[in-house]
Order: sequence, then structure tokens, then C-alpha cells
Amino acid sequence: MAVVAVFLCALFIASVGGGAIVGAVHWFSVLPSTGTTAIDLQVKSDPLLVKTSYGLVHGKVWDTYTYAWLGIPYAKPPVGELRWKAPQNPEPWSGVLEATSFSDIPMQIASIMCVADESYEDEIASGAVIGSEDCLYLNIWVPKTKDGKLPSNLPVFVWVYGGADISGSSSMPLYYGANLARKANAVVVTFNYRVGIEGWFYHPALKTGDPLNDSGNYGLLDIVKALEWVKNNIKNFGGNPDMITLAGESAGAMNILALITSPYVKQQYFDRGVKLFHRAILESGGIMAASLEKAEQSANLILASLLVKKGSASSINDALNIIAGMSQDEIKSLLRNADMKELYEAVRDCSGAQADLLSLMSGLLPSDLLIGLLPSNIQPVVSDLVSQMNDLIAAIMSLVPPELLSSLIPEDSAGKYLMGLMNVVSMTYADGYVVAENPYVRLRDGNYIKVPVIIGSCEEEFKFFLSMGLSDMASYLNTTFGRYIPSLSEYLEAMRPWPEELAPFLDWLLLVGYDLISTIGTKLWEAVGTDLVATFMSKYQANVYVFRFCWNQEPEPLDFLLGACHSIDVPFVFGNVGDGKGFPYCNFAWTSENKPGRVALSNAIIAYISNFMRNGNPGDPDGLLGSLPFWSNYKDLIGYERIIFDATDLKAVIYMSDQ
Repeated sequence: MAVVAVFLCALFIASVGGGAIVGAVHWFSVLPSTGTTAIDLQVKSDPLLVKTSYGLVHGKVWDTYTYAWLGIPYAKPPVGELRWKAPQNPEPWSGVLEATSFSDIPMQIASIMCVADESYEDEIASGAVIGSEDCLYLNIWVPKTKDGKLPSNLPVFVWVYGGADISGSSSMPLYYGANLARKANAVVVTFNYRVGIEGWFYHPALKTGDPLNDSGNYGLLDIVKALEWVKNNIKNFGGNPDMITLAGESAGAMNILALITSPYVKQQYFDRGVKLFHRAILESGGIMAASLEKAEQSANLILASLLVKKGSASSINDALNIIAGMSQDEIKSLLRNADMKELYEAVRDCSGAQADLLSLMSGLLPSDLLIGLLPSNIQPVVSDLVSQMNDLIAAIMSLVPPELLSSLIPEDSAGKYLMGLMNVVSMTYADGYVVAENPYVRLRDGNYIKVPVIIGSCEEEFKFFLSMGLSDMASYLNTTFGRYIPSLSEYLEAMRPWPEELAPFLDWLLLVGYDLISTIGTKLWEAVGTDLVATFMSKYQANVYVFRFCWNQEPEPLDFLLGACHSIDVPFVFGNVGDGKGFPYCNFAWTSENKPGRVALSNAIIAYISNFMRNGNPGDPDGLLGSLPFWSNYKDLIGYERIIFDATDLKAVIYMSDQ
């Protein structure tokens, strides 16, 4: 019998590699003396062959130090009848799934936030619709042991990408997990979740009576399903299912906070002892949840755009009147049978002209209701910041003639398509079950999932959005791909709304206004997205740790135009800061002069994260950080403390601050 088992193993080895799925389940013959199957022996001898709950997967050698498994399905494809429904477990497969290449990205409008690659330059410039509805797959990076085997019991780092919930993918080089896996000695997982129209869509005509299917928050439910898969399978890849850190940036962080405050996730998982994650890292987050009424308006606008595109209506208003006269069954049929790509194209074509940077910025400001949740001694401070921003926007709009104001934003603005889509699709919908009606109230009242938390933001968040909105597409792509970085005078020339002869007298207004809007907007983001959340949480738990990322060593003039902008911290977390790392999303920022400092800063951040994943404390409990400062926990909004992450060209600069 043993000879037969060895023969079957050899047959199995010979069959791997013949396609995406190879082999057959009937190979699982049992050795009577041990109860061991032939496949068990093969799994034990080949570290790239791993059992999951749904079948065998075979990975690849990523580099000298790391193994990787790419494109593993964690849910059924959300197509056909599963469109706009909660994700379902994947179908089991027989044989072996070759997990050696990334899956398709979620369907979306092409941008640098999903395919930062020169091969997609034409698609990005034209706002082409790319990707697939069949997108629910994940990727795993695992550090090899010295003898080339899989490790065991390592902490697990699960990443949720950003992109305003309208863009993003897990296959961007920015998110390659090998460096983080090696330096933190951890298992790293990234995954796709549905974005945009596919991920966030609510209309009463689609109601099924199931609160998950009816929530409209399908992208958020994808994240839950991915966490279920990790919880149930990561042990076989060398990870500890009881030591999972859920991390994300921008919309990714906002989605994590939505999960932390979700009645559904708390009641159906954590209150029942099923901990989907054990720590959380929130970078540049907060929560922006729209009402179901706003969600329905958004769905009707998307549907109206489709009717205009098909020629069934002459204008959006005409289309909305037609929709008002349709039955719920007619609307359901139209939506269910619509081509998703055509839906995106319709919204893109109808919303592009609506992109308004100043209006979008006004929409990001905290409401009076949210300000009312703040401690009474802090309310006047935040209210004053909001008033300053509103006054500044009002002054710009009243003092600058409309034709000059519109000329500030180029007709081919780099942010045209994404900002237009943001006017239509919200980030999450407060259905009251998957997403709380008011997540901040649940934080204030302590009615949330309490895990150790790292939370923070960048020192110049808003410059990311300002630069995208005020740059023309060609200049933006040239800079992003590192081909050519215009001088400050060239940027000013592109933005200047007055005649060139007035430039020496008036251009300073552009620089002052740019910096002022960024400063006020960033302070508000930090106050609401970081400090308010940390203040509420610190009432109920001591393990809350706050940071501010301040690295702005880009070459001129990008050190001013971008600086420590939104998302610039992400490559530092992943360790993708070396030559060519994270290409090409951040290559414009990397120079030979700033390399020593940026690498040292990244290594320090990863050391803190490694501690946090293992201990729930990023400080220095095990003396691992050498001369790095101890990262103290956050106290409250008065007398608070945060760690500052910065660097010169030559070294990391890290210290605790009460500012």
C-alpha cells in the first residue's frame, strides 16, 4: 500500500501545472497504518501546496525570502442573480488550483488608484471602464523558514485598500506584501472587494427581505467574507487565526471603522465569540455614511444616466421623470438586466461635468450633528475650523468670477472622472444593520467592537485631492510615472486664471490659497477622522495609539504640492520604499538623496507594527526597537499624545508629541 501511495504522490506531482485546476480528489488514498493520505504527504513535502476549506491551492516562489498565493477565490463570483447581494462561499473544487497570478480587478473607472501602470495610461486618461464583476479573490505572502518550509503561528496582517470606495485593487505593486511579510515576520493578506456601483448600491426595487442583501453595502460585506475565509484557512499557510490585524487606509480605514461599529458584525460574530480580527490599524480614516434616502437618489441618478445613454431620455431630469412613473418591478428588471460596464459609462459621461472641487470639499466637512457629539470644550474649536473653511470657500466663490473659478480646474482635470463619480456614489449607506445609523454615537456610547487600535493621518492630507483636481491629466500622469516633473512656475501657469502679465502680482494668491485650504482641510480630517475616534475609544479602552505621518522629502516642487499628502504613508507600511518598489505610484517621490531616510523610517514603522500585531501594543515591550521611542497610548483630546513619523534625507525622525 505504501508503494501505491508513493506512486500516487508522483502522479500528483507530475500533474500540477497543467492548467488553472488540475488533479482529482480520488487521489486521497489512505495509508492504513497511520491514517495519512497520499495528498497529506505531498502537502507536507511541498510548502507551496496548501489545503483550504474549498480545495488545494498551489502557490509560487515570490522571491528569495517569500512564498505567495495569488488569486484564491474567497466567494462565489457576484454575477447574475448574485449581483447586488451579500457574497456567498465559493464552490469547492477538485484537484489543485494554481494560485500563481492575480485575478481581475473589480470593475471601475481606470485611475492611478487601481492600475498605476503606464500600460493603462490611455485608459486612465479617457476614464475607460476596466475590470470585472468576477473579482472576489485574495492574495497571501508568507516568509519562508530557513529550511524553506512554511512557518507556523505567525501574526496575520490583512489589508483593505483605499480609493473612496469607487476605485482600488489588491494587485497594485503598492500593496505587494513580500517586504512586509519578511520584515515583520508575518503572513500578509490582500484581497479585492467590490467598489463603486458594484459595491455600494441601494434601491427599494431590489429588496429581497434579507437585511444583508438589502443593505446596499456589498463591498463591506465582501470584507467580512474575506475575513471569514482568513479565519478558517490561514493556519494552513502558517498564520495564527487568533492574531489577525485588520489594516486599511482612506476608504479602507473607513470601512474597518464601519465594521467596528457595525451592529451586524458585533452581534453575529464577536458577541458569539467569533473574532474576525484582533487588532485594527486605521490610516486616514473616519466614517462617512449616507442615508438610505440619499442612496435611493444615487441609484435613481445612475439609472437616469443609463436611460440618457440609451437614448430613452433627452436629459437627466427627463429620465428622472420617466423613472418616477415606473413600477418597482420595471425598475428591478432594468437594473438586473443592465450591463455593469454600460452603467459605469453612463454615470461617467453624465457626471464628469458635475465634478466640482469646492463643492466636494464642502461636502467633506463635519455636520452640526457630528460636531454636537464632541466634548463640549472641543466643539467651539472644530466649529471654528468648519466656519473658516466655509468662509474661505464662500469668499473664493464670491470674489472670483465664475469663468475664472472654472478655469482653475482644467477641463481635462486628473480628478475629473473620480470626482464626478464621488458626486453620485456614496461610500457607505447607513441601513441600521450592516452600517450603524450613526457610527460615531456607537463609539461615544461604547457600543462597538473593542480591539487594540492604531489610528492616525498625514500632515498634509488635502494636498492629494487639490493636486489631482487642479492638475491636467497629462501633467499628472507624467509626474506619476516619473517621466517629467514640472517646475512650480509650470504648475502655476496651468492653474493661473488671470493674464500672464499679472502673474508677478497675483500668483502668490494661488500658493497661499492652496496651502491654506490644505491646512484647514487637513486639521478637520485629523480632528474628526482621528482625534474624535481616539477620544471616544479611549474612554473604554487604554490600547489606543495615535500617529501623524509627516514625511515630505519629495523633490521640488512636489514637496510643496504634495508633501505629506493622503496615502503617501502606505508604501512605508508595506516596506515598498526601495528602488522601484511600489512602482509607479510613488516613484515620483523617491530620489537617491532621500532613500536612506525613507528606508529607515519604513523599517521603524514596520517594527512598531510587528510589535502591535503580536502584543496589541506598538511600544517597545520586548526591547525590539533599540533607540526608537516608546509609543505611548492616547489619553484624551486634552493632553493627548501621538507619535510623529518623519525623516530627513538621511535618517528617521520619530518622537512623541502633544500637538
